[in-house]
Amino acid sequence: MENNPVVPTFLGDTEHVFVQANHFIQARYKEPLSYWETVIFGKMCTLINSEDTDFQDYRVHIKDLITMLEVTKTGRVYEDFVEAANRLRTREIVIKFPDEWGKEMTLTTALVTGVAQLTRTRKPEDMFVDLNIHPKLIPFLLELRKDFTQLDLRDYKHLHSATSIRIYHILKSYMGRGNARPEIELEKLKGMLGLTQKYPHYANFKARVLEDAQRRLSDGAYLAFNYEEIKEAGRGSGRVVAIRFNLFSNTPKHAMAQMSLQSAQQQVLLLPVSRLQPPDTEGVSEKEENMVKGETNDLTAKILYFGVKPKQLKQLKETYSEVEMRQAAQITEGVIANGKLKTSAAGFFVSALKDHYESAKTVKVAQNDASKIVKKAKNEAANVPQLTPEEQLKADKSAARANAIRLKFEREQVIIEQLIEDDLELVSEAIAEVRRGMFGSAYEDGKTLAENRTSKVFDAALCNTIKKMRGNLFK
Repeated sequence: MENNPVVPTFLGDTEHVFVQANHFIQARYKEPLSYWETVIFGKMCTLINSEDTDFQDYRVHIKDLITMLEVTKTGRVYEDFVEAANRLRTREIVIKFPDEWGKEMTLTTALVTGVAQLTRTRKPEDMFVDLNIHPKLIPFLLELRKDFTQLDLRDYKHLHSATSIRIYHILKSYMGRGNARPEIELEKLKGMLGLTQKYPHYANFKARVLEDAQRRLSDGAYLAFNYEEIKEAGRGSGRVVAIRFNLFSNTPKHAMAQMSLQSAQQQVLLLPVSRLQPPDTEGVSEKEENMVKGETNDLTAKILYFGVKPKQLKQLKETYSEVEMRQAAQITEGVIANGKLKTSAAGFFVSALKDHYESAKTVKVAQNDASKIVKKAKNEAANVPQLTPEEQLKADKSAARANAIRLKFEREQVIIEQLIEDDLELVSEAIAEVRRGMFGSAYEDGKTLAENRTSKVFDAALCNTIKKMRGNLFK
């Protein structure tokens, strides 16, 4: 089933939109592309002019990509950009497509034929590269009239991973053909991702590719998925041989943080949702979601972002004033920023509202700050020598519990600092995530990472984001 009638190749009115043939999107890569390689090639596709009959030299400026992707100018970002552009010359793609007589053809070609770059520049941010797409790819990127998918380069900044971007594009191409439940053979899927030689054990592929992409799309894309494992029949091993994806429309976190629920839903309508299975709403009916339509102020969006359900929000609005709710929301934000949140943001917000938390001081008491527990336990032990055995046992348990919390926090900080030192790509992703969130204003352009970390709000948000992104290290 074709996803489009005869229409112009270039859709939309934005410089970030481009199209690719579905045969190209579902092609096999001999090696996986890196994030920067994926970004650079995507940017080249946006530069193709509707009047072109052949590919031109396409100039890609790193400053444009840094601005669009909100990449932090730290580490080797400029070197990585140039190295990635040059590696594109060696990247090969294998495309299967029907010829004009319907016979299946297989094309093996490089993505890029040549790369020209500045030999030297005084300002790294002025760096650019001139690239030319391989002419064999003309049928898949030019003069498209059917069986193509429209893509947007801006999606890349919310996915942060080349593999997740590839999966996102592949799933969009199936969805555009009207297939909301595509079943893809495992080896074919690995080939599409350039991972044929990696992850020989399915468990590793599942954890590092499928589940990672599932989380990233759920957080950052308007299309998300669940999946089923198809196992080999007639064998006792239960070997997984294919993946059946269940696709559904999604409201990403950045949309929830920056717009009202209603406008976020309007963005989702850009997808052909009539062809998709409904998302898992965790027991929230469409009627309940519609309860907050029309109440689209920043406070409503913020509370929904905390995770409060629409039905519960409606009930709270009937009981508490806007002033009380704003105060509770402000306190909740402060607790999140300071890394003091021990429960869900939704649960803390409701407690702050119902118990009338008045200040950060009240919050600290409510959160049972570990250092205060230790101090209190020590004082009780020193000043009350006549404690009964039961009281002494209770004080000892309190001190031990607080000490365990402190040790756990210290261990986590060691891991976080090591990640910040060793994994520059992770740091860039975490900073970009913080800047897109409610505490993004705490980051100041022009300052180094170390200078920005002197802001307690930014540092706490950064550490919490890194901890979330590498959650398996903190279990």
